Amino acid sequence: MNLRIFIYGLTALTPFAVYWLFGGVLLVSSETEHTVAETVASMVAIIVGSMALVRYYARRETMFMYIGIAFLGAGLLDGFQAMLTLDMFAASAPSDLQTLTGWGWIFSRLFLSLMLTLSWVAWLREVRRGVPDRMSEVALFGFAFVFLVASILIISLVPLPQAFLPEMVISRPEEFISTLLFLVAFVGYSYKGKWRFDQFEHWLMISLTIAITGQAFFMSTSEAMFDLDFNVAHATKVLSYLAVAIGIVITMEVDSAARLQAVLDNIGEGII
Repeated sequence: MNLRIFIYGLTALTPFAVYWLFGGVLLVSSETEHTVAETVASMVAIIVGSMALVRYYARRETMFMYIGIAFLGAGLLDGFQAMLTLDMFAASAPSDLQTLTGWGWIFSRLFLSLMLTLSWVAWLREVRRGVPDRMSEVALFGFAFVFLVASILIISLVPLPQAFLPEMVISRPEEFISTLLFLVAFVGYSYKGKWRFDQFEHWLMISLTIAITGQAFFMSTSEAMFDLDFNVAHATKVLSYLAVAIGIVITMEVDSAARLQAVLDNIGEGII
């Protein structure tokens, strides 16, 4: 357990190490590179979400339904954010490119952090009631659909306020909404305690640690597109997605090994 706590602390320092290593270097410096980076993030998130939903439908663990929807939605919003830099979209949008990109990030992170928090709340409801959470799949998918459509319509049709305020010490204070939700999810899963022995929840905690650091210390202080804080925050987003992917893959491998062992343990009885 102490080793895992140490890992979480070390993980929280990782974005600062990236910042130090790449200080003065623009990892993404053009609209085209940003489109590619967001496309990669979108693909990773969609893969993670799909894997989580496969796990949910195989084992009916409520947490994986929420996590699957969370990453699928975030992936779709990241994909939409990649489209924002295309000339055909930017030319007809009511806001400038920097504002569009800033708000695209906000909606994606808000959806992900909210759904991860709700995944813990669903577990808490199950524990207190003593029965599986009965949140309808249709209702949850419906909420996600409405959130995604509303986000896309707002960004596409509504003139948005400036997303970067470089004259302020915290140039993007709205990032602390998602930071708070990620923090609630982190504290909630810490309280749940399965991170001590469960591989998936251990990697989920790593993902949340990275997300909190990226939101609170980097994206919140980004003063413009493609500055160093902006780039490090985007790097932490992809790393947090990959952490959850690792957790799901390990969990699936453990389950497969357990099923194989069960077959081997009982094969003698079958032969007899």
